[in-house]
Amino acid sequence: MINLTLPDPIVGQWIWLSETNLNQESHQFYRRDFSIDEMPGKAEMWITARTAFHLFINGQHCASGPTANPGESSYVYCVNINYLLQVGNNQIAVQVFNANAPLTGFRKKHSGFWAQLQINDQPLVWSDENWKCLIADCYVYPGTIQALGATSVEIVDFRRFPHNWQQMELGGGPQTASTDGERRRSIPKTIWYRPEIILNEEKGRKLLEPAPNPNDIIETCSWDKIPYTGSVRQIRQLLWLNFANLCKKSGPGIYIAETYLYSDKECQQSIECFCDRPYKFFLNDNLVAEQAVKPVPVHAPAQNRGDRRLSMDDYRPTTMELSLRKGWNRVMWAQDCASHGAGMTIVWVDTPNGSLQIRRQAMEKSSESWSQAGPLKTPLSLVRPNIEVERLNFQEFLLEDNPAWDVSVALLAYNFSAQKQPPGRMTSESSFALMDKNFIVYDFGRTLYGFPHLQVTGAEGDSLAVVCSEHCINGEVLPYSEGRRNTTTLILSGKKDAWMPATPRGFRYIMLLGSNLKGKVIVDTIHARIPNREITTHGEFTCADKVLNDIWDAGSQTLSSTIRGSFLDAPCREQAQYISDAMIQSWAACHLFGDFSLTTSSLQTFARTQLETGELNSVSPSGLFQTIPDCSLLWVIWLRRHFMYTGDRKLLQELFPVVIKLLDYYDHLAVRHNGPLGDLYNLYGIHCFLDYDDIDREGICVGLNAIYCHALTCASRLAKENDQQVFAEEFQRRAALIASQIRELTWCEEHGVFVDSYHHAEMSKTCSWQTNVLAIYGGIALPQDYEHIWETFFLDEPPYERYNSGDYNNPYFKFFLLEVAFALGKTSWALRFIRYYWGKMLAAGAVTWWELFNPEGLDQNLRIVSKCQGYGVAPNGFLISDLVGIRPSEPGMSRVIFNPCPQACTWVKAAVPTPYGRINIEWKVKSGNTLEANISANYPLEIIPILDPDMAESAEFKISEEITILTPVDDSDDHNGET
Repeated sequence: MINLTLPDPIVGQWIWLSETNLNQESHQFYRRDFSIDEMPGKAEMWITARTAFHLFINGQHCASGPTANPGESSYVYCVNINYLLQVGNNQIAVQVFNANAPLTGFRKKHSGFWAQLQINDQPLVWSDENWKCLIADCYVYPGTIQALGATSVEIVDFRRFPHNWQQMELGGGPQTASTDGERRRSIPKTIWYRPEIILNEEKGRKLLEPAPNPNDIIETCSWDKIPYTGSVRQIRQLLWLNFANLCKKSGPGIYIAETYLYSDKECQQSIECFCDRPYKFFLNDNLVAEQAVKPVPVHAPAQNRGDRRLSMDDYRPTTMELSLRKGWNRVMWAQDCASHGAGMTIVWVDTPNGSLQIRRQAMEKSSESWSQAGPLKTPLSLVRPNIEVERLNFQEFLLEDNPAWDVSVALLAYNFSAQKQPPGRMTSESSFALMDKNFIVYDFGRTLYGFPHLQVTGAEGDSLAVVCSEHCINGEVLPYSEGRRNTTTLILSGKKDAWMPATPRGFRYIMLLGSNLKGKVIVDTIHARIPNREITTHGEFTCADKVLNDIWDAGSQTLSSTIRGSFLDAPCREQAQYISDAMIQSWAACHLFGDFSLTTSSLQTFARTQLETGELNSVSPSGLFQTIPDCSLLWVIWLRRHFMYTGDRKLLQELFPVVIKLLDYYDHLAVRHNGPLGDLYNLYGIHCFLDYDDIDREGICVGLNAIYCHALTCASRLAKENDQQVFAEEFQRRAALIASQIRELTWCEEHGVFVDSYHHAEMSKTCSWQTNVLAIYGGIALPQDYEHIWETFFLDEPPYERYNSGDYNNPYFKFFLLEVAFALGKTSWALRFIRYYWGKMLAAGAVTWWELFNPEGLDQNLRIVSKCQGYGVAPNGFLISDLVGIRPSEPGMSRVIFNPCPQACTWVKAAVPTPYGRINIEWKVKSGNTLEANISANYPLEIIPILDPDMAESAEFKISEEITILTPVDDSDDHNGET
């Protein structure tokens, strides 16, 4: 399914019910029935949507997508549906979701759906006004933002869900969409409407692009075990509010609410306050907190924020202190409300549930509720506590009748009492009866990225919370962690209800929690639908060291969960492609899956979103702008490595202008032409990333300039390969000049190391190990200083690092450390360090690589960090290049270096995928310290052996007829084509 070509002719049209664009997010169901007289030889469904779709053929789920496109187009998938068709009538059913907002992993695009069914290469049906469309009113608004840059939390009301909609009889025929002002909810939910053609085939074709890396198979994964069941009860005071009903009646605007709290004494109380909209929070006429409140512009109309989401800088910390006085305390809340946003939720950190009375008026006999009013004429910035809510046209908001929308954070007020379950008590075929305020936890064994799928049966109106997370602490699957809401609310219909989310989830555990159940809820089925790439060539690795074998396997599991149509940072974080992470992931993907095409398309994705200035967004595709200078420069280094492995000169010619423009941009940002990069904080709002640790990044930062020098060196080599000698010399000269200036400014002669930076006309007071690793990596350090720098920061035995990063210790920067170690010839040390660091992570309970890990820390398994982080897979590359000993000698893998490390283990077996075929290698150390190597390939291959002098004379080679052994050469200047 790589290198797809769109069908010819294109007859499909972009369709939608555009009235739903009034909502920030919209869900629609599409149906089209067709008949065939005989089974076709070939049946392909070409399909895409602007944000997400699920495709069903005759009721069977067969595809999800699309991968985000970095431009205005959408990637089109080609799905083989031949095996799902039947002679006679067939049903195509598509659930489509459109975000209508910029997300971390998706650009904001106008809504739309497109499809074309090809039977024996001829169009049979296609998207047009003859399809039938149903607005999915079962998705309840308003929704709470799941996390910054993510979609909203799903609340699904199955009482309004068209059960069996994928195959139901479509009565009544398609109808025209209602006019503005009509309330679709008054129309029976099973009446289908005629969609609008928003772009015809001619204009719509411009928005169609064949998917370069489509998800071409969907696997069903079952849970491994049920480790916990238990019950919950509220133990902390909780208060919540939303303006949903008022907004539906009166539209977006500034709304206000008031209630009273009774305290039997004067006290300070800590709270956590959650809201994803602009607000002002008053207590006893004093402003406690405000979020994203913009001053009223002078000589311009006051504007509310509307549906625009908050940025990272808009959010204020959730932790606050309240000063309660004895007696009644007036709470006033003002909020900028739109069609999106679920109001506010407050959780008291240490205050027991029921210890505070909450009343609409300052009297005990008043109702437990708020007084609400709005929209106000007053802009949010001018709202003051002197507003008397009850004098306005107020509406009562009863807490009992309006449960908290933001269930994820509301559950922070609850205590989870869990009981461990014995292994094997229940299997994936078992059903389970769930009672009110009880929960059950399903463990899938590792972090997955895909679609949970469950079928449950309960009474009409029963509420079920579904928590999907990779963290299970003391039996509780965390409903809220690290700013991410993990809970979906299902309101049951009384029938058998089946749920699968519209967009993918990252999870290892699924917790089902009954809420306000009238009786039992029967859990009939629970599993996961996981989109995966069809891998035709797998890399293989095994050796005499079991720990290294387990590290290889954990890397494979991690990469499988962080690859879709692009490289994802993590299933449970941004779910987006970052340059820094993808650079590492792509190298591992070459060795694990032989996946060179995915790297090609990922490099192109960043190139396509290059700014006019030359800068690269650090995340792409994306609707958000996140520029990180060191990440941008790593793109050049990434391209250089990819070229070394593929020798793809066509790609190099295509992308080299991007390299020139990017490096020219940074030359303009430098303190002078051909000079180092100075303080970029005023431009970016950040200095640079480098690593999580406390590094002095102010002024002229050594680490950033080291990566800059390395990027220039890589660019120089790429220029040579692209026959552009002028650029090759210019980039190399600039790298040498910058390195010389950095040495002069930041080399500490007294200690023989580099300080972190130079600012305010003096050297920094700190000298981190990361800075000095990067100084070697970027060619800033002189060769005569390498050994002293190394011995200053590193040991020959565990923990190997004299000054590790403590809680900030992570696998990401270990990639740079290992690059330097192998380049300096410290191969045995580096392999022992891999075994130590990643092996310790396995011993701590990892099955996929964690975002942060300190091998000398305590209870590392209990840390609330990502438990499946793509940048942790570096060992898969290094085990092949430096233990097995296979790496490219020249661009492309037609000539390779064979430089094994028999000091690390006694035997190795590996299969190394290449763009041209596969290399199989086995080597072992026999008695008498003799190396025996058996190497074969299924394509012509030249090998340059570089062996330890003590082994070289007695080494025994067995090679296939495709292989030629060449005379050894000095490889010291270009380890892995990088350092």
